[in-house]
Amino acid sequence: PVAVLVTCAGVMATSAAAASIATMTADVWERTFAVNALGTFLCVREFLRRYAEQAVPAGRIVTMSSAAAQIGGYRGDAAYIASKAAVIGFTKIAARQAAAAGITVNCVAAGPVATPMFDRAMDEASLPGLLDRIPAGRIGQPAEIAALVAHLAGQDAGFITGATFDVNGGYSMR
Repeated sequence: PVAVLVTCAGVMATSAAAASIATMTADVWERTFAVNALGTFLCVREFLRRYAEQAVPAGRIVTMSSAAAQIGGYRGDAAYIASKAAVIGFTKIAARQAAAAGITVNCVAAGPVATPMFDRAMDEASLPGLLDRIPAGRIGQPAEIAALVAHLAGQDAGFITGATFDVNGGYSMR
């Protein structure tokens, strides 16, 4: 039996052509959605199917989105931003449908975090401007995201569902 699912795969196109909607190819759009949105759907669907066959107490699902999905992004391609926005919407309907089974479903919308994907997408010349938009004045660390995910996956988070949590040093405030 599986008690916790965290969907944290993600891709972002980093080519100059992918940065603009006018020059982005449908292949880039489809690949990005296949990993970010369809991948989330397939994993959640399989979790719910397995859970129906072999339930365990307090099932937890945590999806990963991005601050870029909430603000429209300063950088990044449209496919990434749109696919991560889809994850936020999907998380809400999944939370509604899974609640009766005792499963919570929440989303973490991470801001700029020191990951290989961030490093590929960010050039050094743009970093000072990005840091100016983050009140905390720094890039986040993967462990900071993991800490929230661990809490949401734990027993103490049983009354939290359908929520999107911003972890971004103040980059996006709602």
